[in-house]
Amino acid sequence: MTAELEPVLLRNERAEAYRNLRDQYLQRFQPSDSVERDLVLHLVVTTWRLHRLQSIEAGLYEVAMEDCRATMEEEFTTLTAEAQRGIAHQSLSAKNDVLKELRRSEAHLRRVYQNTLRCLIDLRNLRSAPQPPAAVRRPFLIVDNVHNKAA
Repeated sequence: MTAELEPVLLRNERAEAYRNLRDQYLQRFQPSDSVERDLVLHLVVTTWRLHRLQSIEAGLYEVAMEDCRATMEEEFTTLTAEAQRGIAHQSLSAKNDVLKELRRSEAHLRRVYQNTLRCLIDLRNLRSAPQPPAAVRRPFLIVDNVHNKAA
């Protein structure tokens, strides 16, 4: 595993999926230097972390549905899939603030992503902006404020 992967990947996450995501971003943005590459890799890490949060949320719902199934027994299995998810949501929301924390983390990561993307775009715009011509320098004049007074 390369150093790029170590900080973001957990043991149960697929390195190949991360590499594919990274390669897609590098192909899409084609960074021209190490600064742009760092920004693109930051986008990749942020996207990966957003995907992880979505996966965590799905896992929490699966566990909550299993808990509800065990508690409600046959009654749960006769409910529609939407109703099962609703009960699982109600159960998750009542137990703790985990869903609120997930939403807060997701909002934070979305801001990080937008700020990083804006920084990359601004950097590229700055690089591609036409440079103003060198200013024509005028000689610096010292103006004597002493007025000759007629005696």
